[in-house]
Amino acid sequence: MIARLTGNRSKKDDDSTPLSVAGAALIELITFVHVSVSGLKDATHARQIIHWNRMAKKVLGERDPLAPEEQYTDAIRDAERVEVFAKTEARYNFPYLYGMAATRLWSILETMVDDLIAYLLQTRPECTQTDLVRKLEGPLVEFASATEEERANYLAEALTEQLKARFKLGVGRFEAVLNQIGVGGPVDSDVQRAILELSQIRHVIIHRLGKADHKLVAACPWLNLRPGGL
Repeated sequence: MIARLTGNRSKKDDDSTPLSVAGAALIELITFVHVSVSGLKDATHARQIIHWNRMAKKVLGERDPLAPEEQYTDAIRDAERVEVFAKTEARYNFPYLYGMAATRLWSILETMVDDLIAYLLQTRPECTQTDLVRKLEGPLVEFASATEEERANYLAEALTEQLKARFKLGVGRFEAVLNQIGVGGPVDSDVQRAILELSQIRHVIIHRLGKADHKLVAACPWLNLRPGGL
């Protein structure tokens, strides 16, 4: 995929392409989720961990950072609150964590495509020859004095705005622009469905405190949700 869209480039060059940057961000996100799940599972035993840590320090003759006793009592009280949250997360398969991950995942996808469009406009002259791109308007003096990369970013943003791509559902938000520069194409139905679901879930997490709205219910009927449901 990287070779097809970015041409034959060295591995060093590929490390800075939009697809490679997104891949690195995705690996980082997956690692974060794994670490967080492990931490939340441990947090379901927060009071016990504090207790056994204190006992271990006594056996080893080390200083107890929770002495005097009132500090230990406060720590146990805080740990109890942590346990309540962690146990709720674990019981429902970590919805708060995966909600955060979903918003981050959409951000990675959106940024990757936006950066890829700018990259292609900069590196593939044929992408700038379409009628719509050639007719884009803007501040000529500022555009003329900008760097090649800045010009590409401006064209990508202007094209996205001209097509009102951000208002389109799911993969349509990306295909609307990719098609205009000649690199669009058919998208697997499962991929379309996954991207639509991700975009709608991200919307309700950010704008509806994680509660389903009519837009999500209508766009993703396979989720069997009701407005106001979690």
